[in-house]
Amino acid sequence: MKTQLVSAGLLAAMALGAASASAHSHGPPPSHGASGEAIAEAVARRNILNMELANQAQARAAKLSAERYLASLTPAKKAELKKKIRYLAVPTVRSTSTPSNAKEVVMIWDIPRETLANQNVYAEDTAPPAGTLATFDNLQAEYISTPRTP
Repeated sequence: MKTQLVSAGLLAAMALGAASASAHSHGPPPSHGASGEAIAEAVARRNILNMELANQAQARAAKLSAERYLASLTPAKKAELKKKIRYLAVPTVRSTSTPSNAKEVVMIWDIPRETLANQNVYAEDTAPPAGTLATFDNLQAEYISTPRTP
């Protein structure tokens, strides 16, 4: 089992808008009505149970999830999202090798390129709420909530 730790201090700083701006800055996460420390505590630990290469059905489902999510946003929300974060953690379907105890199965969507960032599928032991930030293979992504595709 691979454990990923997200720096609580980093998330708290980002939640409070203290992260410095740079060409690769993704800005603060969306407001959840909680302090930065509470947000950081909620996402400080998650376990990736399995990482594998996507099959065609998983890649297709992730692409559809991302496209549906982005299509549901108003132009203003979409512009705000593009300024804030580059990657989205989008739900996809399970494969035969997905652990049975996985609560969330995601792939990473590259917003500016409008394509999957890589072909990796991540099975996790928790289902973080939409808007939560996490790092996957050095890519900081925001979880989205969208209906899963069969």
